[in-house]
Amino acid sequence: MIKKIISKIKKHGISDTYRIACNILKERILFIRNFGFSWTFRLSRAEIEGLEEYIVCLTDFMSEFLAEDKVRDEAIVQNESSNSHIVWSMWWQGVDSMPEMNRICYESHKKYVIEQGLTYIMITKDNYKQYVEIPGVIEEKVNKGIVSFTHLSDWLRCAILEKYGGVWLDITIMLTSPFPKEFFDYPFYSFNMKDTGNKLEYLGQTLFQGNISGFFLCFSAQHNPLIAFVRDALTKYWSRYNVPVNYFIMLLSFRVAYLKSNYVKQLFDNIPVNNVQLYYFLHNMNERFSENEWKSVTSDTVFFKTTHKRTYFREKENEKTFYGYLCDLYKL
Repeated sequence: MIKKIISKIKKHGISDTYRIACNILKERILFIRNFGFSWTFRLSRAEIEGLEEYIVCLTDFMSEFLAEDKVRDEAIVQNESSNSHIVWSMWWQGVDSMPEMNRICYESHKKYVIEQGLTYIMITKDNYKQYVEIPGVIEEKVNKGIVSFTHLSDWLRCAILEKYGGVWLDITIMLTSPFPKEFFDYPFYSFNMKDTGNKLEYLGQTLFQGNISGFFLCFSAQHNPLIAFVRDALTKYWSRYNVPVNYFIMLLSFRVAYLKSNYVKQLFDNIPVNNVQLYYFLHNMNERFSENEWKSVTSDTVFFKTTHKRTYFREKENEKTFYGYLCDLYKL
């Protein structure tokens, strides 16, 4: 422990280390108030032990929390469902306020989704009430800053996909060719890079070994029992708690459903490997543009994850970068 503290001080300095320590202490106090001392201790210890141990502990917590909740029988809801080819996205403040990276993604949606004849709906703070009603307890906690807009977005995507079906396509996802309509042939579809050799860098990727991505969820019909379970899990969670046990509450709820239901396991197992270069531009957006590299990367991948939380450059050593190429392509 002392070695870790010294390492933090060397890396961040005394003042920043103190600030980080205070933030961790505040978080632990919130955890104790919400989850009790026992779970706070178990989660904290597991987080220190390593990612695998932490995932097991988080799964145990959510499994206990959702112990009485069941995934509905899919045969019951199939008779009430109809196919849906709607593509949903969201930018809470509206299109005009998007950062440039998100605008690139939005322009790619227009080109490769809307122009392909698919219905495309952008959810904003001004229109979400046309589609779903947020439970009062969650709306109140959003207004108080207890539930973040990120976690509100998680709830909204689940509620919308359960009610209408279709695809949730995050505004952080860029397309480089037309939307593959064959995705709708599956009752559930998501990005799948399992066993492809891709490095899984984050907890959200590791939960399913790259077998699902929360930023792209496709349900070909309304009222799918999997997304209904996750929506209800999030409603129950935010009705009881005031702090996220982890950023990936939604994916943890998917994980619990997977462990509970053979039907859900079959949904996951039927998703073929796809979009294996999904994260390429997260690491290479500022690299010099190469037409050969572009063609190679986009030959087997349609969708690419991006983020607006980084600094991008249109040129590198007086040569256009991939970011610069995309800005020119979409006239930004």
